[in-house]
Amino acid sequence: MRTIITAYYPEDMQKVNSNYNILVVEDDKRMSYLIERCLSKNKQYEVQVADKIKWARQALEKTYFDLICLDLLLPDGNGIDLCKELKKSDEYKSTKIIVISKINQVINKVEAFKFGADEYLIKPFHPHELDIRVKKHLGLIGSGLKNIKYKNLTLDTRNMRFLHNSYEIPLTKTEFLLLQYLFEHEGFGNLNALTQFLSSKKFIDINNKSVIVSVNRLKKKLKTNTGNPFIKTKYGIGYYIP
Repeated sequence: MRTIITAYYPEDMQKVNSNYNILVVEDDKRMSYLIERCLSKNKQYEVQVADKIKWARQALEKTYFDLICLDLLLPDGNGIDLCKELKKSDEYKSTKIIVISKINQVINKVEAFKFGADEYLIKPFHPHELDIRVKKHLGLIGSGLKNIKYKNLTLDTRNMRFLHNSYEIPLTKTEFLLLQYLFEHEGFGNLNALTQFLSSKKFIDINNKSVIVSVNRLKKKLKTNTGNPFIKTKYGIGYYIP
C-alpha cells in the first residue's frame, strides 16, 4: 500500500481532526497518482492509496474514511465485494463510495449502485469532474434541494419543472435530467459523465451519440424559448453553462 498521508484514529473510529479522510483503491499507478494529485489540492483532504483489496482492508481497520474512490478490477478481487462489505459494517455503512472504472456497461453500473456505490465515474475523466463529485458527497456543495438554481434558471426537482426568469419551459425527462446534472455540478459535465448519469437514472443503455443529440435538442429548445442556448461545448472538456 502506498500511503500519501497517514492519519490514525482511535479504536472507536471517531475523527480527531476537521479534515476529510479519503481512501483511493486503485492498482494502476498512473491513475492512482492522478486521483491523489487531484484530491490533494484540497487542504481539507487527507489521502491514502491502496493498490489491493487486502491493503485497503488494513487501512480501513486503522483509519476512519469519509469517502472511498474504488476501482472494480483489482489484482486480488472485485471492488464490488469490498463495497458490499463496507455497506454491511456499522462503521462504514454511511461512508460515500465513488466507483472509478473503465467498465462502461449498464449492468455493471446497476450492480455497483445496488451494492452501495454512490457514484460511478468512467475512466478517463476530467479532474474537475472528480473534484465536484467528491465535494458533493462530502457535503461541501449543496445537494438534494427541491429547487436548484443556477443564475436566472431554476429546476423544480419535485415537480420536474424548469423555469427561466419564472417562466416555465416544458422539457422531456431526458432534457430535465441533463440540466439537473449540470446544475448539481457547478454548470459542468463531460460527455461520458452525462451518458452514465442518464443510464443510471433511466436504467437503459444510453450511448454518447444519443446524449449529443439530446443536448443539441435541448440547446435549440432553450434558444427558441429564451433567445439563449445557455449550454456551450468546450473541446476536450465537455459541456458547461457559462
